[in-house]
Order: sequence, then C-alpha cells, then structure tokens
Amino acid sequence: MSTSTSSSHGHLFKLITLVALTLVIGCSATWEVSHNTEFYWRKIHVHVENDITPNKMMELHCKSKDDDLGLRSLEYKESFSWKFKINFSKTTLFFCYMGWNGTDGKLVQGSFEIYSAKRDRTRCGTQCYWSARKDGVFSPSSEGYQVMYPWPTNSTLLLRD
Repeated sequence: MSTSTSSSHGHLFKLITLVALTLVIGCSATWEVSHNTEFYWRKIHVHVENDITPNKMMELHCKSKDDDLGLRSLEYKESFSWKFKINFSKTTLFFCYMGWNGTDGKLVQGSFEIYSAKRDRTRCGTQCYWSARKDGVFSPSSEGYQVMYPWPTNSTLLLRD
C-alpha cells in the first residue's frame, strides 16, 4: 500500500508541475504576443515643423512605399502632420524631402528617413516630432532637441519663391 500511495503522489506531483508549467508558459506567451502586437492597433502621428527662420518657406514632400502625402509649402512655425498604423512586419518607413533657399541664394535640401518603425516605435512612441532648422533636422531626445540629420552641403538649385 505504501508503494501504491507513493506512486500516486509521484503522478500527482508530476501532473501539478505540468499544469503549473503550462500556465506559466501560456501566460508569458500571451503577454509577449499582446506586448508586441499592441503597437499595431495604435495610430502613429508624425509632425514636421519649419523652424528655419522667420519669413523662410520650406518645401516638404513626404511619402512611403504605399502613400505619397504630396508637396507642401510650410511657412515659418507651420507644421505638417499625418497619422498611420505600423504594418505587421514592422517595416513601415516614411521619407521626407525638405528644401529651402539659403541666405546665399542656394537651395538647401535633403531627403531624410522621418519615420522608421524599427527605430521609432520605441524612440517616439505614438508621437514623432521633427524640427527643420538652419543647421539640420532635429528630433527630441532625453537631452532636448538634437540634430538627427545635418543638411547636405552640395545644394545648388533654387526653389520657387
């Protein structure tokens, strides 16, 4: 009888251990799925502001593989914003062309990766801010706004006024 009792206690212990492990694995897998997919359901807002200098217009043309947001002319302190959802493979990517006439009459321009899901999901959260300034394109960080992209130095064409 003691052999039978210890054998049934052994099976009961194995069964309880198996159920406990199944619960732990199931809960952690559920958390992982919800943690990684929660971002897919939220809209991302991107904001680009012309902070170059008073009375200076900036041309802005943003697009992704699937969406062309059109050419915009932004006055000083004016911003352009749009919203979207990240694709399932986390490869959502928006580029923006920006250009403005420098004080020497030359066009200052560049194309920049303004939203990359791989980089910005954690860096920006659901609000991604950009500030175009005389010395580059800035984005907020824990230390304040920091230059992410300096303006390329080979600009020579003029924009329309």
